[in-house]
Formats: sequence, C-alpha cells, structure tokens
Amino acid sequence: MMRIALTADPEIPVPPRHYGGIERIVDMLARALVERGHEVMLFSHPASECPVSRVAWPGADSLSRSDTVRNAATLARHVMAGRFDIVHSFSRIAYMMPILPLPVPKIMTYQRAITPRSVKLGHTLSRGTLAFTAISDWMMRDVAEIGRWYVVPNGVPLDTYTFVPHVSERAPLVFLGRIEEIKGPHLAIEIARRVGRPLIIAGNIPDEHRAWAEAHVLAHVDGEAVRYIGSVDDAQKNALLGV
Repeated sequence: MMRIALTADPEIPVPPRHYGGIERIVDMLARALVERGHEVMLFSHPASECPVSRVAWPGADSLSRSDTVRNAATLARHVMAGRFDIVHSFSRIAYMMPILPLPVPKIMTYQRAITPRSVKLGHTLSRGTLAFTAISDWMMRDVAEIGRWYVVPNGVPLDTYTFVPHVSERAPLVFLGRIEEIKGPHLAIEIARRVGRPLIIAGNIPDEHRAWAEAHVLAHVDGEAVRYIGSVDDAQKNALLGV
C-alpha cells in the first residue's frame, strides 16, 4: 500500500460535469488507485467530489502568482508532514517548487504544451527525484533529453461508454473538445464537407477564443450540415458516440 498525493489544476472540479479532460483522467486514476488498496489524497477545486481524501486549493487561478504561492504552500505543508510516499502532479510544476529538493519521489504529468524552461528547472531542483510523463512522443520531442521521461497514454473508463460496433453510413461525424484553433474544429468542418457527412460539434468556447470560434466555426453552423450543441456531460457523450 502506498500513500499517494494527486494534484489537479484549481479551476475545474474533479470529476468535472462537462468540460475537463484532465480532471476526468485524474478522477479515473484516483478511483483505480483506491481500488488497488492505496491511500490517495487529492488536491483540487473545492467543489471536487472524487471519493478520496481531498484538500481544496486555497487559490483558484493557475495564472495568478499569489494563488500559485498559496497552493504551493498548501502542498508543501502536507508533504513535509511526511504523509506521502509519492506525489503525482497533473497541475502546475510551480506548485511543487518548495518540495522538489525533498527526497520523496515525484511525477509531473503533462497533458498540454510543455515549456522546456520549467522542465529544466524542475529537473535541476529535484536532484533526480522527479520523473516526467507525457501522453505522446510528439509532446515530449523537445524535452525528452531533460531528465527521465515516459509516455503514458490517457485511459478510458470502459464502464462509462457503450461500445457500438456499427453505425449507419449516414451517421454524423462528431467533434468533442474545446472550440479553439488548437483543437481543430474548423478542420472537422472541412473533413465533414469533403466526405459529405453531417457534423455535430460539442464543447465549450473559452472567452479568449470566442472571436475565433464565431468566425471559423459558428459561422458555418446551419443546423443541418453542421450543428453546435454546446458542452455535454458523459451521458450525452455516450449517446453521441453511438448515433
């Protein structure tokens, strides 16, 4: 049995109701670790309902310096009390800065763009106690020589989704994800048009990407060839993927 600290960003509860891919992975991992007999403490959004021991981050904004300091201090206080055998971060590496020199093993998992500068700093300060993971070789292509790296693809909770082996030849294509350029909803629209299939787009539109979304995605929504249905929960995803 291991005592494991898991961290997620403070903006979205674990598990999320709608948007929150990383938070879904953290929730799935926490539950699976408990099922295997480990003790898990989750540091996350105050409204998290994952059925493990939880600590609410005091700071709510990952980009706020003051909130980062408060969250780093919260994690450090628990780790320095000797409560964990390992710390696994899905949040900001900055939250681990005070504990990086400590001998407790640490894992930093990246599921977004990786900054070489932060990786170098983390590797140097940790003195060999920090390992890194990414969800693909492509993600870690620029930092793979810095420290210890492992590729760990995301999993899927099989009991959440119903396997549908066959769908109609006229079944719509489905895009699930944030509506912003990096996710490629505009490419999904082009693909649907080229193959002559209807497209359903589901996902949230971040405020900072709304202008782009209106120009490149929502402008093509006509209710028939292209439909936009907003954010969806897991049950709605399950229905969409089996249409």
